[in-house]
Amino acid sequence: MTRRSPAWPRAGSRGVAPFGRAVGEAQRSRLALEERGRAAVRAWDKLEQAHDLAAGRYEWEAARAATGEMEAFARALKQDAALDGLLRERGGELGVAEGSRLARVAALDGAAVGRESARELRLEQAPRQSRGMSMGM
Repeated sequence: MTRRSPAWPRAGSRGVAPFGRAVGEAQRSRLALEERGRAAVRAWDKLEQAHDLAAGRYEWEAARAATGEMEAFARALKQDAALDGLLRERGGELGVAEGSRLARVAALDGAAVGRESARELRLEQAPRQSRGMSMGM
């Protein structure tokens, strides 16, 4: 009985070129995803800074608006499985601080983001305008 070795394409054959193109395309795709991840981290940081600045200045309308934007960002992140997985697995390499709000968003499952995400992210909910004195009823 003779053993057959697999027929590997030679360097000059037509079989290597498609393989090389596929590897190149996969690498470009991975690099593009990493850049999207870095951009997402930068965008989240801007939203978080705007929220914290507004809350620190007691600008409650601006803080509520920033909270809404952060919640929308979190929902959009959870709908992008590739980006969500990248931030979950390699967030530290892309600038996500351990224990940060974005790290908590990445750790959440998609269903949890829709329910009470502001509380889960520990965002301050700005007080709303009172409608007048309460009679305690």
